[in-house]
Amino acid sequence: MSEIRFIEIFFKSIFGISLILFIVGCSSEVNTEKHFKELNKMAYDINNDLINYRYFVDSLSADLEKLYGNNNKIEVDTVKYAFHKTGIFYKKINDGRSAVFVSARTKMTEELINDVYKTEPIEDKMIDIYKKSKSIVQIYYNDLHTYNRIYPYLDVLSQFSPVTDISEYCFFYEADPKHNPERKSLWVSVPYIDPAGRGWVLSVISPVYSADQFKGVVGLDLMIPDFIEEGLPDDDCLVISDEGYLIYASDILAVNFDFPQIGMYKYWDHVVNDKIPDDNFNLIKHRKQKIRDLARKLSEEENCFSYEFNFKEYLVIKSSIRELNWYLVCLKEVNSLNEN
Repeated sequence: MSEIRFIEIFFKSIFGISLILFIVGCSSEVNTEKHFKELNKMAYDINNDLINYRYFVDSLSADLEKLYGNNNKIEVDTVKYAFHKTGIFYKKINDGRSAVFVSARTKMTEELINDVYKTEPIEDKMIDIYKKSKSIVQIYYNDLHTYNRIYPYLDVLSQFSPVTDISEYCFFYEADPKHNPERKSLWVSVPYIDPAGRGWVLSVISPVYSADQFKGVVGLDLMIPDFIEEGLPDDDCLVISDEGYLIYASDILAVNFDFPQIGMYKYWDHVVNDKIPDDNFNLIKHRKQKIRDLARKLSEEENCFSYEFNFKEYLVIKSSIRELNWYLVCLKEVNSLNEN
């Protein structure tokens, strides 16, 4: 049995068990079973998509390992590459493929230049993966010498500081040998501001090794909230982490419940280090007691409960997105459900 097939059967089993526990643990005058089935299906689909994204970066990592091990000469149009007056090495021509940036803080050796050329064929795999899902906003490879190859192409001269140190960012160091000795693919622990200009993103990354030596990290980014909204037909849902951080809330919920939102980010300057959600996004630390109570009940593994806010009663139902230890939550006004 393939690993993908095993995972599919496993999550379908979890779905069935969750439904039984839900029916036993939640009572209401409305048809809670119907709403929980719908919510569980949405969480299941989102989770499956996330698993596929992780397989994409595993595949990209494997192909890069092969390129590093290939001693045959690769034909590369070196005219596309140049040194800039700031000291960076980059691809100066937008040929509709990847952009390349090597920080000025890195001493450019013949070996490193050869690595840039040797790994150029990974562009084909990057483009192929990018086209598989409209939720993917970019795909990249960062090596330990601050060599970055990224697709789609972007203007690296204006977007990156010439002395950028990629090793300082979570999308690199969380997969390095110190933080990831298991050498596995993983999700960056929290959303962050993308230094390449995409705003708030979520990344799945995988280390690249060659001859048992760490070479770098591949990754792909999903833009928040776009990839979540695609899987949610209703406007009464939110996504929260197991630590209480709000990942996504619909516009209606954000207004009605005074939820913070991860929205557009304005780039006034280069992003030179990690920018992650602060405690303002943690519902457990919300300034309103009623919101803190909601976050606490969600963290206590209750799949369904009644909740009163601003003199209205809500049915709260929850389902797990296990790939990320997140919860998909819907808050449905009971009066509206009874009318329907």
